[in-house]
Amino acid sequence: MQYSFSGRVALVTGAGSGIGEAIARLLASNGLNVVVSDVSADNAQRVTSLINAEGGHAVANVADVACIDEVQAAVACAVDTFGDLHFAVNNAGIGGDQSPAGELDPAAWRRVIDVNLNGVFYGLRHQIPAILRSGGGAIVNVSSILGVVGDAANPAYVAAKHGVTGLTRSAGLAYASKGIPSWISWMNRTSRRPLTCIRSVVWVHRTKSPMPWRFCYRKEAASLRAPSSSPMAATRRAESEDDETADTPAHLGEVARTARREDDLMDVTMARSGRREHGLILVLNCGSSSIKFAVFDSSAAPLPRQALWNGKVQGIGGANPDFGETGVAPFPIELDTAHPYRAALRLIRDRVSRRLDGRRIGAVAHRIVHGGSKYFMPVRVDANVLADLKGYIPLAPLHQPFALEAVEILLREQPDLPQMACFDTAFHHTLPQVEKVLPLPYAAWERGLRRYGFHGLSYEYMAVALPERHGDAACGRTVVAHLGSGASLCAMQGLKSVATTMGFSALDGLMMGTRTGALDPGAVLYLMEVEKLSLEQVGRVLYHESGLLGVSGISAEPRVIVGHENDAGETGERARLALALYVRRIVREIGALVAVLGGLDMLVFTAGVGEHNAFIRERICAALGFLGIALDTDANARHAAKISSDHSQVIVAVEPTNEEWIAASHALSCLDREKAR
Repeated sequence: MQYSFSGRVALVTGAGSGIGEAIARLLASNGLNVVVSDVSADNAQRVTSLINAEGGHAVANVADVACIDEVQAAVACAVDTFGDLHFAVNNAGIGGDQSPAGELDPAAWRRVIDVNLNGVFYGLRHQIPAILRSGGGAIVNVSSILGVVGDAANPAYVAAKHGVTGLTRSAGLAYASKGIPSWISWMNRTSRRPLTCIRSVVWVHRTKSPMPWRFCYRKEAASLRAPSSSPMAATRRAESEDDETADTPAHLGEVARTARREDDLMDVTMARSGRREHGLILVLNCGSSSIKFAVFDSSAAPLPRQALWNGKVQGIGGANPDFGETGVAPFPIELDTAHPYRAALRLIRDRVSRRLDGRRIGAVAHRIVHGGSKYFMPVRVDANVLADLKGYIPLAPLHQPFALEAVEILLREQPDLPQMACFDTAFHHTLPQVEKVLPLPYAAWERGLRRYGFHGLSYEYMAVALPERHGDAACGRTVVAHLGSGASLCAMQGLKSVATTMGFSALDGLMMGTRTGALDPGAVLYLMEVEKLSLEQVGRVLYHESGLLGVSGISAEPRVIVGHENDAGETGERARLALALYVRRIVREIGALVAVLGGLDMLVFTAGVGEHNAFIRERICAALGFLGIALDTDANARHAAKISSDHSQVIVAVEPTNEEWIAASHALSCLDREKAR
C-alpha cells in the first residue's frame, strides 16, 4: 500500500541492513526523506544509494547509538539536510553474548545495554525536541519478543529489550498528548520483514493528531488498522511472517502469563484470533433493583471505550419500574410481579435483539460482585463455577443473587453462549495480608473470612484511564473515591490496590445511599438482643434503611437532600446532619488511607455522585485543606477532568468510570485465549 508524505523527514537507526534497511526503503518508497543512519559507513552508503536509485531521497549518516554525541549529530543531519524531523525509528541493536547471568562478562553486558537501551534513550532525548519543533510526528522503538519474556542464555539482551518496552511506555504517556506518540514494535530477532512503522506515519499524516504508543508482537505489517486516541487503548499482538517458532501454544502461553495487565485488558492475541468471529459483547451489570447493559463491537481493534448502545432497567421489584436506552428516553414498564428480575432480563434480550441488524452476540460479560478468595481473574462460567459463586451470596446479598440469576437463565436457555464472570473483588487481590486479615481468631482467616474489597472493575478502569490523562502523577500515591449508591475508597500505589474501605462485605467503610458503612458490631448485637430484630430484619436495616436515606428520612440521593438543607424544623436539621455525616465519613476514611500511603499525590472522584455532585466534592476538599488541597471552583462546577487549582499540592481529578468496558475487555481476552489454545 502506497501513501504520499512529500516533504516529511524520517531518521532510521541501524538502517544499513536487515530490518532497518527494509524500514528505510519502505518509508522512502512512500515519499519520506530518510536519514539512513548506521554504525557502518559502507552499509549506510549502500542503502542510501539503493533508495536514491529507486527514486527516493536519502542521505547517509554514520553513528554509534551508544554515543550520545553521535546520536545528536544524526538528528542534526536530518534537520540540516531536509529542514525538519517528523519521524524516527530507533532500530539499531546487537545480540550480545549467549551466556547466563552468572557467567556473562560485565563488558559484554555494558555493550548490549549501551546499544540496545541507552541508544534508544539517546535517540528519544534528541529526537523529541526536534520533532516538537516540526509540529509533531511519531517515534517507533524496536523491541523484541524478549521484551516480554525471558531467555536464560541472553540476559543482557532480555534486560535491554524489557527496558525499551518500559521506556517507550513512559515516553508515550509523557508526549502523546503533545504530538509525539511512541510506538513499541516487538519483533522476533530472526525476522527480516519491515515493521509497519508506516502505519504510525499514516495515522499522524492523515489525522494531524498524535497516535498513541502501542504494543505489537509479530506479523506487524498490513493487517492492522489505525488505533484509537488513547495512549493505553491499543495493545495488540501481531506476528512476523517468517517466524514459525513463536506460533507455538507454549510460547503464546508464556507471553500471556508474563505480559502486564494492559495486555489482558486490550487483548493479548488480537491479530491472530480473527476478532470478527467473536461477534458482539453484551455486558450485564446487575444490581439489587436495576440491570445496566451495554453492547460492544469486538471486531473493532482496539475495543472501543464507547458502547454501540447501552441501557438500563431500574426500579425492579418496585412500584414504578422503567426502561431507557441509547436514543430512547426512559419510559414506564410492567414487570411480572412474581419474577420481576427474570422479566427485566427478557425485556433486555428483546430490546437488544431488535438492534442486532444481522449481527450476533458472541459472549456475555457479567459484573459479579464477589469472587471470594478463589476467583481473582475473569473466568468462563459453567455449572461448577456457578455453584461456587452461589456460595458467596451471603457476602453480597444485594448484588450476587441477581447477577447469578442472569447467568443461570442464560446457561439454561443458551448453553453454547460463552459467559464470562468479571469480579469486583479481583482488583484488590494485590492487597497486602495486613489489609486483608480481620481481627478475629486466626481460624476465621483460614475459613476464608477476610477483607476482600469491592468496586474493583471501576478501580481497574481508573488504573487504565488515569495515567492516560495525568501521566506518571497517577502512578504515585492516589486515592480514588467511588461515590455512588454504593461507595468506597481505594488507595492505589503504582496503580495497584494497597488499601480499601470495603471489607468482608459491601457494608463496610463509607456511609452510603441506604447502607450503614462501618458500624460498631455492638450496635448489631443490640438490635438483635435488646430490640429483638430477626436476622432478616437486621439485614434490611443495614442494607436498605440506613445511610443517607435513614439519617435524612428524605432520600438516598445527595442532590435531593441538599435541596432540603434550608427547610425549617426537623426536616432541614436531618438533611444537614445526613450530608455532614456523609462528608465526615469520607474525609475520615481518606485521612486513614493517606496515612497508609504516607502522603497523597492525587485524589480522584468517580461514579454517579463523585462525577456529578460538585457540592459534595467541594465540601470534601474543603475539609481536606490540611493536605494542601486547593480547589478550582469554576473547574469543579463544570466537572472538569482536573478540578484542583494550580497551587494545590495535590491533584484533584474527576474521571468517569467505565465498568462495562472493563468487563467487555476481559470477556474478549478470555475468548482470545480460548482460541489461542
